[in-house]
Amino acid sequence: MLVEVAAELGRRLDKGREGHLGGAIAGGVLLNWMLPAQAAPILASYVPVVLGPGARRRLRDEERHYRNITEAHRQHFEAMDVPPGSVGVAASARPEVLKGLAP
Repeated sequence: MLVEVAAELGRRLDKGREGHLGGAIAGGVLLNWMLPAQAAPILASYVPVVLGPGARRRLRDEERHYRNITEAHRQHFEAMDVPPGSVGVAASARPEVLKGLAP
């Protein structure tokens, strides 16, 4: 059964319907490395936040790593069509974090 589930997941992921599939089979969905505006309110979304000195550089470096883990990661970031270092929030203080996380 696990093989069938994995195959169905693969088919649905290719169609960009990850949230629909997750909502149909689970109580929630965690999206990793998303722009705040891409995540629907009913989904949980992992938006990287880097705070303090060198935040922009550290966010860019971490994103560069994730962009190149696998071909699927590269395609995911390419599909967002945003410049490197712009997925996530880099800030020096809490108010900047809150502003950056706003949809």
